[in-house]
Order: sequence, then structure tokens, then C-alpha cells
Amino acid sequence: MFRGFDSEIPEQTADAMRQQHGNTDFAYTATGEVVDLSSLQGLYADEDEVDDDGKSRRSSFSLTRSTTGLNPNEKSYYFPEDPDTPNWKPVTMRPLYLTILQFLSLAIIGFCEFLYQYSVHTGKKTGSQPYLTSFKDLGEMRLIDFALWKYLPTVIAVVFGVLVQLSDAEVKRVEPYFQLSRKPKGARAGDSLNIEYSTFWAVLCPLKAIRHKHWAVMISSITAILAFGAVPPLQSVFLNLDMGKGGKKGNHDDQKFLIVDKIWTRLLEAVMLIIFTLIGALQWVLLRRKTGLVGDPSGIAGVAAMANKAHILMDFSGLDLAGTKKIHKQLSQRTYILHKSCLWQAEFLKEHERPTEIVKDQNAHPLLLRLEGGLPLLGYLVLVMIMLPFLMGKASFQKLLSESTWFLTVLSISIKMFWEIIDRDLRMLQPFYLLYRRHAHSDVLTLDYTATIPGWIIVKTLQNKHYLLSYITTITLLNEVLTVCMGSLDPVSGDETPRSQKISFALAETIMFGQVIGVSVVLYLRRHPFLPRQPGTISSVLAYIYASHMLPDFDNMETKSTNERRKILAAKNKTYGFGWFKGLVDGKWHVGIDQEELLRSYKYREKFLDSIVQSVPSGLDQW
Repeated sequence: MFRGFDSEIPEQTADAMRQQHGNTDFAYTATGEVVDLSSLQGLYADEDEVDDDGKSRRSSFSLTRSTTGLNPNEKSYYFPEDPDTPNWKPVTMRPLYLTILQFLSLAIIGFCEFLYQYSVHTGKKTGSQPYLTSFKDLGEMRLIDFALWKYLPTVIAVVFGVLVQLSDAEVKRVEPYFQLSRKPKGARAGDSLNIEYSTFWAVLCPLKAIRHKHWAVMISSITAILAFGAVPPLQSVFLNLDMGKGGKKGNHDDQKFLIVDKIWTRLLEAVMLIIFTLIGALQWVLLRRKTGLVGDPSGIAGVAAMANKAHILMDFSGLDLAGTKKIHKQLSQRTYILHKSCLWQAEFLKEHERPTEIVKDQNAHPLLLRLEGGLPLLGYLVLVMIMLPFLMGKASFQKLLSESTWFLTVLSISIKMFWEIIDRDLRMLQPFYLLYRRHAHSDVLTLDYTATIPGWIIVKTLQNKHYLLSYITTITLLNEVLTVCMGSLDPVSGDETPRSQKISFALAETIMFGQVIGVSVVLYLRRHPFLPRQPGTISSVLAYIYASHMLPDFDNMETKSTNERRKILAAKNKTYGFGWFKGLVDGKWHVGIDQEELLRSYKYREKFLDSIVQSVPSGLDQW
């Protein structure tokens, strides 16, 4: 018995697979027909090539040409399990990286418990309450001791959160490809081609993942939410300063105690233990499955290389200007599969098997890049900037901060969450914005900032002269400093020196001012839609390239690395753009990505195509 086919597929298909010994170079139809994948040239074969019958291979532009009388658009194809299924994974999804995260989780738990037990021991030794150290004035403390107490815990929590988020981002990026690689039927478009998590609001990602049964995404999303949303506030309160007999209004000569709060410590340890367990569960899930990828599928070129040789592009006919709703509906009729590094049509679904979920059209431009989303965020940032001096200066607000030391940390995390949405949206759109401006270098097709790690992306964007994105990603990095600074502000507790208080306050205000400038510039330069729809999903990209003249440039690139694709494309010495062009096969006007010269630049919602008569070349009208 071969892995990958069972009672879920037609008996004739299973028999055909057995007769071919599960040969992965073939696809198998519901009627037992065997289709040789090596003979297929995809949608755009070289018209000068001919097959064994003397017919142009250009007329053989999909699997559906190999037909037994059934409607070719309704045929099902099944693919046996490949014993050599590729399993490329980003570094942050590999066992070593995840094991390091687990080790760090245990180290943080152990460190917190050590501090608490040490404080208990010190209290017993001196016959007083548990404490780490005592002093009468902060000026008595060495600078290194003060920094270790005030800033190190927050820095550790923030760095740990970033490391977890790096893994989470890659899990979300790779998930559609794993779903597509499932044999023998692949996955519905709604669970693969049409889904993306990178620009979705992080807090709601677990719910979306549960709905689609994407368990790895669910686990990683919950882990990331705990790591960046729960750990920093908890670590900001588990170390407290007891002002002694006088309380918050204690005398200068009162003995002050640095204590480890038992309740907050236990909560922090519990959260870290949950994170440790979730990372272990994620490892288990990832080890049990293969991604189906031979390398990083980054950029437009990564998607084009997978689709160029197969017949999947036929399903995207007429979707150039389509919204999310129409794309979901048109692709809901069958499943799709990633096999031999190429995307293929798979099982044709019966009416009752098709998804019934109602999909709404998504706005063509991300919310926070538009005035209706960006202006409220801008107002929120300005409000926090104005509010912070009052919180620090007014006695009533000082009392609030003193009793709720986590408040400012949560405030900074909320800012960070909104900012990261802007960051991710601009990363996603950058290659398409360059294409929209026309005559972009071929490097734009392999450009992909979505998975670039924080810090390095600043260098990368500066090298590419993408200055706005460089500025935004710099602020993203500084947001980690903002969390540290905001978490250390407490004008009443006495655990800040006047100098450290001023420095933390000045840094926080400066970073938020930088955010205000960043949002203002983004709204000024990038608030207008320049694409028919957002390009976050695989299907959206395929709908932009299915009629393109550039597709032959990606022949035999499906197994190449990103660097190899970049070199091959650069050698062709072409430039590319986003706009209007006539399709390679049908001769119709299309909107999408193509090599220059394009016929016309694209303008959002322009209706000029209504006045153009679309001709259909002879022989293509049946398709």
C-alpha cells in the first residue's frame, strides 16, 4: 500500500496508482487515467515546439487537454505521496531554534524563581520581609545594579518576545504551502491560496487559524501573543520597591526594600511554562509534516516559478481586477496541490463539498494606510504624547501609575501592535509599489521584505534606497526601547533617580514623536490605493501574472534558490511594471505585472477598458 491514497479517492484512481507503483511523475484522474507530468508545458508553451503528433504544444496548455470526453474543466487529479517530499523550513521554524526558545523559557522561569527564593532566604536571615536588597537612597546603588534591576528584566522580556515573533511570522508565511502539499487531494483555495496571516490582526489570528484547522498557526499565534502581550507587563511588576515605614511618602532616611512579588512572580512563571509547552507542541506538529518547499518561496518570482509549468493559471482567467469575493468564488470549485515544486489543479469538488462561507470584498488598500484608519492612530499617538507629561506631573495621575505599574507598559504594547500592522503592510506592498511606478529592475520580482528580521531590514532597505520603509522599520525597532522606557516610568514609587526618570521620559517622547512623523508621511505618500486589491495571498499574485509575457522567463526556476532566480532574471536585462498589457495567449487587455513596455499605467478604478472591444484569438474561445 502506498502512502497518500485511500478510500477517500476513487477506486479507479487508487488502482491506477498501484499499477504505476505510486510513480510521482504522474497525476491520476478519477477515471483511472494516468497523466505524464513531464509532458506538460503549462499555460504558455513555446509555440515553436511540437509534440510527437506534430501539434503545437502551445495548444496543449493544460492538463485538461488530456481528456476522456469529460468536461475538461471538471476533471479531478490526484497525486501520490512523494517519498522525497522536500521539507525546506526557515531557520526560525527548525528544531534547533525552537529548542533554544524552550531553553530561554526555562531559563526565565528559573531566574525568576531564583530571585524569589533568594529574597525569602534574605528575609529569614535578617528577620524581616523577603527582599533582594535594601538601601536608603537610590544614589547609594551602583549604576550597574540599578540597570540590572530597572531595565534588564524588560530587555530580556522584549528580546524574548521578538524571537518568538520571528518564528510566528515564518509559521504563518509557510502554512499555505504546507496545506497545498497535502496528498492526494491538496487543499481548498480558502485554506491555502486565498489565505494569509501576515497582515491580519495578531490578536485574532488564533481564531482564524482554528476556523481553518491550521493548528501550527494557532499554536504559534497564541505563543506570540503571550510572549509580546503578557510577559512584558508581568515582568514590569514582579520586582517592586517597598518604601519602608512611610510607604509611598516615606522619608529620605527610611530603609527601602527591593522585593520580589510572590503573586506576580508565580503568574509570570505560569505564562512562561505555557509558552514552553506551546513551543514543544509546535515542534511536535512541525516535525510530523513536510512543507513541500525546496527553498524560500519569497517574492513574486517564487510564486511565478511554482505556477509557470503547471495548468493552475487557467483558473485565474478574468480575475485581473477581481476583488476577494470573486476570487474566492471562482477558486472554490476545486482543490489545489503543490507537487514537484509546482502548483496544480487537484480534485474537482461537487456542489455540496464546496465551501459555503460568505467572503466579503477586502478594501484594495490596508486600513492603517488610509485616512480612515491612519488619522485615528495619529490622534492616538498625539494623545499619548500629550497625556504622558500630565501622568508624570499630576499627583492624582501619579497615584494611578503607582498603583497600576503595568499601565504604561500595556500602553506601549498597544502602540507597538498598531505600528507593526503599518510595518507589515508597507513590507508587503513595497515590491508592488515599485512595479506600479514602472520600469522596475528585475530584482523587484525576488524582493520580499515580509520575512526579513528586525534590524537587518533597516540595512537592506537603505541599500535598496527604500527610505520610507527604512524609517518605518527603524521605528519598529525603537518600539522595543519604548516598551523598556515606558515600563520604567513611575514618578511616585521612588525606584527611579531624577536623571533616569528624565532620560526614560525623553526617549519615550522622542520615539512617539518619530511615530507621529512616520504615520504622517505614510498617509501623505501612500494613502491612495494603487492596486485593484491587496496582494497578500498567493491567489492575488497569481491573478496579477496569469496572462503575463514574463512567465516564460521563469521556466525551470521552480527548484532554484532566490539568489539563483535573481541572477537569471538580471541576465535577461528586462524591466518590469504594473499596468495594462495584452495577454500572451488571448491577446486581451489585462491588468497585472509584466515586462516593459506596458501599454498603459494602471489607475485605481479607472473605467477606460469599457470602451475597448476585447478580441479573442481563433481557437481560444472554447476555453
